[in-house]
Amino acid sequence: MIEMRKDMNKNKPVILVSCVAKKRSLSIEAKDLYLSDLFDKSRQFAEIYGEKWFILSAKHGLLDPNEIIAPYDVTLKNMSRAQRRTWAIGVVESLDKHIHKDQPIIILAGEYYRDDIEPMLSQKKFDVSAPLVGLPIGKQLQALGRLVQNAEMVADQDRFFKLIDKLSNANSGYLRFSDFESKSVSSRGLYFFLDPTELRRFPTMKNSRVVRIGTHAVSEGSKSTLWQRLKAHRGTDDRGGSHRSSIFRLHVGHAILSSRKFSQDSWGIGETASKETRETEKWLEHEVSDYIRELHVLTLPILDLPGPDSDRSYIERNSIALLSGQGTTSTPGNEWLGNASKMRSIRESGLWNVNYVNDRYDDRFLDVLDELVERAITGNVSPNSISPENWRATMQHGLIGQKTLFDS
Repeated sequence: MIEMRKDMNKNKPVILVSCVAKKRSLSIEAKDLYLSDLFDKSRQFAEIYGEKWFILSAKHGLLDPNEIIAPYDVTLKNMSRAQRRTWAIGVVESLDKHIHKDQPIIILAGEYYRDDIEPMLSQKKFDVSAPLVGLPIGKQLQALGRLVQNAEMVADQDRFFKLIDKLSNANSGYLRFSDFESKSVSSRGLYFFLDPTELRRFPTMKNSRVVRIGTHAVSEGSKSTLWQRLKAHRGTDDRGGSHRSSIFRLHVGHAILSSRKFSQDSWGIGETASKETRETEKWLEHEVSDYIRELHVLTLPILDLPGPDSDRSYIERNSIALLSGQGTTSTPGNEWLGNASKMRSIRESGLWNVNYVNDRYDDRFLDVLDELVERAITGNVSPNSISPENWRATMQHGLIGQKTLFDS
């Protein structure tokens, strides 16, 4: 019997976990009946992150995990379309009676379980998401394992995204890079690229995923501006550009070549190239520009003096370390171009970054980011640094793979 809890936390999600075919051979509590790695990890996730959770049972519908049931051999795969819809109606009606309207719902289940449930719940105005959709079983297991083992990091990732979403909302949303104008950019700051075809997987799939973080002027006395750095990434108005002045363009070009099994032997060779060489590379520079210009971009003004200890460097390094860590916010979908990168750090982090992806982050940076976002929104941007003193000395470094020739 499913009972409504009086003390429910409306901010924590209700989590729905699908049953599996393999079961124990005795009557037992439902949460202990099913035998699979995916169910076990889904259960652990639900118990850590959920206000409450239920099992989606092909036989019993919405099932309390503590209810004692006997083994059964019923699967949605063997049901007709009409039977599955009837099953889904029963699940949604039961769920609707036992949770709060404001509670988000997370579904950890395959398409047979989600097909009707998701649209029905959305129609009833529930905030519903399926964060593992589109991932093969191996990546689902990996993502759930990371979520279970790194709850504090996941909470920090959630806070990070709430801060940049707050900044974006104050600036009329994320802008497509091709529509971005220099007049909207401060002289110094940080940039975030988001891929509109890639969604964050936790706690919601309603927002785009950050795929690159960068800055400029992190060496003493540097005169470079934020717009100069962004312009180098975007290229020229005729879709041209130079990957020799943008490490971002270099990585994207390599991934395009790999994904199409093409070759361009001169790509990334040398700090300069002859006119003839650049002509042979022009087609690929065009492809890179087309990809990058479709990304969305957000900038954060940070005006303290250039140098390796700047607030820009502090936020950049820690943001990359946080998002490339063991949560699933940056878990890429199967179609993400970065999956074809020759750089393992890009493939595994889900970011077009190489530096700092193996570093440990300093969670104090979120307080600094919070203050910087608030200053940007209120127009009180200051040239005074607010990062902790000697922060670089306390950071734990990982593998460094990005060319030092370029700013980030």
